[in-house]
Amino acid sequence: WVQDPPLPVWACCVATSPIRTFTMGASPCVVGVDGGGTKTQAVCLDASTGRVLGDALAASSNANAVGEKAARDALCEAIRGAMGRGGAVRALCACMSGVDSASDIARVHGWLEEDMPELKERGVAVHVNNDAVAALAAGTAGVLAGAAVLIAGTGTIALGYGLDDPDAGEPQRSRAAGWGPALGDGGSGHDLGARALRAVCRAADGRGKATALSAAILGHLGLAAERELIGWVYGREGWAHV
Repeated sequence: WVQDPPLPVWACCVATSPIRTFTMGASPCVVGVDGGGTKTQAVCLDASTGRVLGDALAASSNANAVGEKAARDALCEAIRGAMGRGGAVRALCACMSGVDSASDIARVHGWLEEDMPELKERGVAVHVNNDAVAALAAGTAGVLAGAAVLIAGTGTIALGYGLDDPDAGEPQRSRAAGWGPALGDGGSGHDLGARALRAVCRAADGRGKATALSAAILGHLGLAAERELIGWVYGREGWAHV
């Protein structure tokens, strides 16, 4: 059961592979997971040719957004869906939003050990990291040193690595944002959605100007009145739906 650093470049790239051509086979393969605040995607690739063997989608696997049970269920659902069409899996890399610290990484390892014991039984090397690492590696063909990425999805995060320094070992890693909705993810999908909802609420109270967003949002959500937004926003666990 391989712990995280050093993170293999190919494992990061797998998580955000844009290829969608399926080829059945029994060759050794690798699985990459892109776990976001809205959805989780797993892709299984032939380790020798890079051909896609399996691709599966599930709901959000960000525990901060949907709760731990829903997150771990979505993660395992996506992995099993992708693995079901592949061969012998040699390695798996899960790059996930909301995974930032050593304790976060250990928690995801714990989910997989408990919910997918077959990975350890088969000797699958498992790596866990933040989803921004996968996005960066996919955009630079695996070159992390001297590169940076800015993501504006359900949340926002900026991640970058310094230039290679033989004397310093691995390049220095820096990040900004990625704080989550309560602490600040400006410019994210959640932030934009929350601002739109607040504008509708202010208009309903008479504290703000009337806005076309009121009819548009209520119509999209199938709600009859602005007060029904309370149940829609707070009536489910997490915040990713906003």
